[in-house]
Amino acid sequence: MPKKGFIRVLWGVNDECDPFYVKGDPSHDAMLARGKRLMVDVELPRHNRFNPPFVAYVFGRASYEKLTSMGYDCRLADERPVVCDDASENQVSVNGGTGQYRHANSCNRGKHEQYGHKFLAFSLASAEFDEFVSLDWDVVPVAPVPDDFWDVLGKKQPIQAALLKYGVSRACWRPRRRGRMFLPSAAFVYIRDRRIASGLVELWREMGMPSKEETVMAAYMDRLAGGWFGVEKYHELFQPEFFKLVLGNGLSSSYVRTNLALNRECFEHIGMRYVCKTFMVPQKRSSMPSWWKGDCLIPE
Repeated sequence: MPKKGFIRVLWGVNDECDPFYVKGDPSHDAMLARGKRLMVDVELPRHNRFNPPFVAYVFGRASYEKLTSMGYDCRLADERPVVCDDASENQVSVNGGTGQYRHANSCNRGKHEQYGHKFLAFSLASAEFDEFVSLDWDVVPVAPVPDDFWDVLGKKQPIQAALLKYGVSRACWRPRRRGRMFLPSAAFVYIRDRRIASGLVELWREMGMPSKEETVMAAYMDRLAGGWFGVEKYHELFQPEFFKLVLGNGLSSSYVRTNLALNRECFEHIGMRYVCKTFMVPQKRSSMPSWWKGDCLIPE
């Protein structure tokens, strides 16, 4: 029987007590600031009655021990909290030389935001699961996972992620400027082929290890589909049901109204703008996502 499940990934320094942390080092201070913000999201699953069991792949022993003490089922991906190098300025031909990947260091925010860690975790998950969904920590369940969840996902391509339109051109290998703005969101990623994770790692390295994972996923999906054929074709092949993107920060959905799934989005990407530094306090009640208003929170 195929093993199916959910995963989440954590890397970087998330506490001053981490032996890896060097106080006063600007890159470490930035890593710690990101980690403290992220730990707000890491608390969320413990307070949500609809949260399905998941495995957390954790980089860094200090973070691994902390999440284990919180009751999460964890795997130590690496003793080090950071294992990826920064992105390079490599330019590599793709699709027989018809285009180029370009990634400048100016777009990379450093090792603490090197999302290539996700691909390494996908490889570990592929050794443990036949099918899995990777959830960012700020993706929350707003309803129980339906009985046909895996069956429905199994009808499309073996990798799926919701499509976003970014405000800048990132898929520079595509021939038309409009198409270059569309990338898959890595907040909810479905994978059911063990070759995909290793393929993503290989392509990420081939592209010069860019810090943003969405660009690599877009290139991989383009290769899988034989090129970029537009939004409608993407929806047909790679768009998962059950996931609702919360938009902002220059992002917009690639959906048209007729493509919206009706009452099927059991996971929602709440985004950082909904949570203050104090845990579980929304910034604006008028802008609260649906799950704040529902019955998914576990009563204290």
